[in-house]
Amino acid sequence: MREEALIVAGDLNLRWDDPQDIHLLEAFKKDLGLLDSFGGVKPDKNRPSLDYILYRNGTDTTLEVLEVGIDSDFQYNNKPLSDHPALYIRLLIR
Repeated sequence: MREEALIVAGDLNLRWDDPQDIHLLEAFKKDLGLLDSFGGVKPDKNRPSLDYILYRNGTDTTLEVLEVGIDSDFQYNNKPLSDHPALYIRLLIR
C-alpha cells in the first residue's frame, strides 16, 4: 500500500470499449495502486464512458465508497456543463 491516500478524477478521454485505452487505464491503475470507484461497471450503458473516479487508501487513511453515480442534473441555465454528464462520489474517510 502506498503511504498517501489518493483520488484521481476527471475526463481521461479513455473509452471502456477500446482495447488500447483499457490497457493504458489498467497500467495507470496498477502503477499507482488505484481502484475504480465504479468497480469496473460502466456507469451509463447508453453512452461511452470518458470520465473516471479512481482512488487508493493510504497507510493511515481509508477511503470507503458510500455512493457513486452520474449527476444528470448538474447544469447551468438548464444546459449541461459538458458534452456528457458529470460523475459524483460520496466517500467515508477514516
